[in-house]
Amino acid sequence: TGPRGCSIAVLMVEVDGYAEWAAGVDSGELVWLFRSLGNVLEQATRKTDIVARTDHTRFTFGLLECNLAGAVLVADRIDGVLDPIREETGLGFSLGCAVFDPEMEKPADILQAAGGALRVAQERGGSQTEFHR
Repeated sequence: TGPRGCSIAVLMVEVDGYAEWAAGVDSGELVWLFRSLGNVLEQATRKTDIVARTDHTRFTFGLLECNLAGAVLVADRIDGVLDPIREETGLGFSLGCAVFDPEMEKPADILQAAGGALRVAQERGGSQTEFHR
């Protein structure tokens, strides 16, 4: 649980192979991609979750009242809703997730842990999901 007694998870989703894909498509397809991502990612979350595009190709989710088991379910749900976009574009998606740990001293620690898990997923070849341990 977090410092105020609620469990918190942070999940990051990054578009793999975006630069190469974007170089071969027109601006309309780029707009379609991010609108589609926004729509399907919104379907995979609860109204209490926070979703933001935090980098050019990254979306970050703040999952309140979410422990590790819940984060696994959300990651699986997100992975599933991305299938139509994968099929349409050939793009992959890496996911990294961290759940608040009492040893984390400041709020940025959970973001760094989720980012580290995302990097591990990408280093394993992308289109992977990794959880901070």
